[in-house]
Amino acid sequence: LALELKQPMRLRRVFEKIIEHTREADGGLSEGKDRLEASVRGAIEQATSNLDGEGLQSCLSAIREWNSNPKFCHIAQFVFMAL
Repeated sequence: LALELKQPMRLRRVFEKIIEHTREADGGLSEGKDRLEASVRGAIEQATSNLDGEGLQSCLSAIREWNSNPKFCHIAQFVFMAL
């Protein structure tokens, strides 16, 4: 819905919740950083797997906006790597 309404802040919050939930489900860093990053990337891939061309373009535009802000650049990189 956040993609359809072109609301990058809400979309970022959705991805932040996905990352937070995946980290909690995976047990934090106890399993190893690489495994955790792979789990987060997999969760983001699953969430974005049904994007059409317009949805992908909206997501990439939001990523560009987040990446220009040091506070949000980490989530931008996670989502970009998953796409």
